Formats: sequence, C-alpha cells, structure tokens
Amino acid sequence: MQCTFADANQDTKLTQNSWAKMSADGEKETVAVYNPQFGANYPLPSFQNRIKFRVQEKYPRDATLIISPLKIGDEGTYVCEFATYPHGNEEEEVKLDVLVKPTNDAKAVPVDAGESMVTVATCISANGKPASEITWRSELEGNYTNTEETGADGKITVTSWYKVVPTSKVNGMKIACEVRHKTTGSPETFPVHLSVQYPPEVRIQGYDDNWYRNRKDVQLTCEADANPPVTKYEWKLLDRTFPPSVTVGGVNEEVLHVEQVDDDLNATFICQATNALGIGDTKLKVFVRDSPVPDSTVKTGGIIGGIIAAIVVLAVLVTAILIWKRQQKNKTFGKDEEFDNPPNYKPPPPQRKVEDTDLDEKTPAEESIPLRTTYFETSTVEDPTYTEGSKNYDAPNDFEEEDDLKVTLPTQDDYREQVNPIYNNLSYPLHDDKESFVSEAMYV
Repeated sequence: MQCTFADANQDTKLTQNSWAKMSADGEKETVAVYNPQFGANYPLPSFQNRIKFRVQEKYPRDATLIISPLKIGDEGTYVCEFATYPHGNEEEEVKLDVLVKPTNDAKAVPVDAGESMVTVATCISANGKPASEITWRSELEGNYTNTEETGADGKITVTSWYKVVPTSKVNGMKIACEVRHKTTGSPETFPVHLSVQYPPEVRIQGYDDNWYRNRKDVQLTCEADANPPVTKYEWKLLDRTFPPSVTVGGVNEEVLHVEQVDDDLNATFICQATNALGIGDTKLKVFVRDSPVPDSTVKTGGIIGGIIAAIVVLAVLVTAILIWKRQQKNKTFGKDEEFDNPPNYKPPPPQRKVEDTDLDEKTPAEESIPLRTTYFETSTVEDPTYTEGSKNYDAPNDFEEEDDLKVTLPTQDDYREQVNPIYNNLSYPLHDDKESFVSEAMYV
C-alpha cells in the first residue's frame, strides 16, 4: 500500500510514520510503526513475517507498506499516519480490496429423455473474490439459475444450472458456459456437450421399391439413433418366418441379405433395436413385382422435367421482349408529342396604320395595288373577320367598283405564301376611319 509525504520545501521534520487498520467497530489497530531511532515494529501477530516498510531511512517520507502473501482477512480500510514537527500528525485512508481468482469448471449432467425441463449442465466458479458472473451461450430454448455461497474464509462459490426439455435431438448439442471475474481480462469459456439418454429410434435403409421375382443379391440395413448405443438388432416378418434365401449379418446383426427374391418376401419387414433403456422398432412393407420397373420411367420423368423447364425459360424471354418493345414504343410516342404540340413562339404585335383620308390624291401606282391577295384557305374553321358578312363593307365613294381597280392574278410565289401565309402589309384594303385601325389576321 503506497503512502508518501508531500512537502515541497522539505522544511517539515518527520519523526515517525505508522499504519493502522480500522476494525469493524471503528477502532484503529496499529499494524506497523517506523521510528528513525528505534526502527520498525509490527505489533499484530496476524501480520508477522508478512509485512514490511519499503523504505527505512532517518527521516522517511515514503511509508509504503508491503504485505506478502496477501490473505482474505487483510482486506479492509487502513490509515497511513505521519508524525511531523512542527505541524503535528497528518493521515490518509487507503482501502484494500483483496481479489481471489476462482477455479472454474463446467460439465454435462446425463439425463433420460422426457417432457419436463430438467438440469442438463452445470457450471461452477469456486472460491473466488468477489463473486464471479456466469452466463450461458446456447441455441436451445433453455434457461439457467445461479446461486452464491460464501465460505468461512470469505471466498465465494457461484454455481449455475442450465435447464432444458431433454429430447433425443438435444443429445450431443453443444452449449458454452462463460465466466467473468475481475482477475481476468476477458471471460473464460467452457464448452459442454449435452447427454440425453433415450431408447433406439429405428429406420430401415436400402429398399428401392423395385423388388421383383428372381432378383438376386438385395439387402436391407437397420439403423438406429440411441444413447447409450444399440447392443442388438433383430429382424422379423410380420406374419411368417424368413425363407432360406434370407440371411442376417453385421456386427450387431443389422444387415439383412436376400440371395434371390420370391413371393415369400411380399410381406412386412420388422427391425427391432435394443439398448440399455429399451427397445425401438420400425416396419417396412415390401412389394414383390412380376418384372422390374423399366428405366423409361426415370427417363420419361427427366424429359417431362426438361420440357417444363424449357417452357418456363421461354415464357420469361417472351415477357422480357414484350416489356422491352413497350418501353421503346413509349419513348417514340413521347418524341412525336414534341412535334404535335402548338408552337412555343408568339407572333409580333400588330402595327397601327395611319391612313390618309384624302383618297383623291392617290397616285395611279397606289391605285394599282390590289386590295387583297388571293389565297386558299386550308383551315376548316372560318375566320369571323373575313366571312361573307364582310361583303357589306362599303368602299370609299371616290372609287369605282372593280372597273377602277387593277386586279392582278396571283403568281406562283403568292400561292406559296397562301399555303403557309405570313403577314403581308399590302394584302388588305385601307379603312376610311380616320382614328381606327385593324390588325391583319394571323394564320397558323
């Protein structure tokens, strides 16, 4: 236990240092004393030959105490005290915790198969301090309980019981006990293989459903899962005895051999297996045919399977092609819509015409300009501005109708313009309203 006196100026005179242990009733029991003049003293018998000061000097400032070997009873609260001049005594408490590494072990508990939950494994962490923490790792639907027991010396033993419903499937399963303790950096793991004892579970192997008259050298094998292992197998027929062509062999008479199949074997076979816990059996009904099963049955099954697989693959391919074509069609339709929509541009605003009311002063050249360019209307919707009602428009009085106007026939260029009409500032007559104006019609 470390204890030093800190004096920056080292102007304090140390006359003595000592250690005391606090008892259960709060009293101090002197454990060790060091005086530069009289030396070291250890008054408690329980610490004799196990305790000493690390440094023994004339004016020791290091009162570190060494205890070896350490015992459980040494745990407790200690007081380190320095006697100084001229400041008097100064002390500090030190708590000593004693750690004891436990002894750990885990093992399986053999049980008989049943329907109730029982203990199938135990894990023990003995004589440790403080108490260990025990857990289990398992894929089974089990649980565990832990108990603690403290000995007279203060050491603690922890026992854990793992429980599960014991069935034949549980036999041989691996679980693991994990023990955690302050004396170890990581948990210790102890694997356990469970042992569940149960009577034989029997099955017959080797029958291919193709026993026919005069077939030679066929055999059946009796197998069993059991704990403890099977010690004996026995073959029987349900309602008769075996014919001379049947023999039994193997280490435990588990193999039944038939030299030649006949109608006497058209029966129910029984195999019994025996172990220390009891007897288990199973039955097999054998059908003796007149002739062997043709191989074409197997081939036909393979052909049918191949045809079904081919149909499935073909259906997947056709579906994929149809989906691809539809996607391509949707892309093409989207592009066509871009050209079918109305144009995004807007026509320029109409310009106001300032007309001269003095029509008498028009030059012959102006009079020769046609009032309207002949065009061919391609739209089925009539423009209300140029319907038959427009014939009611009265020409200016100073003009003679038709005879005084020079009408020119449309040229090829005019025809092109009429097919795709554009604005033509000279294609429309002037109005006699001095202040009004009319915009030319827009054709799209």
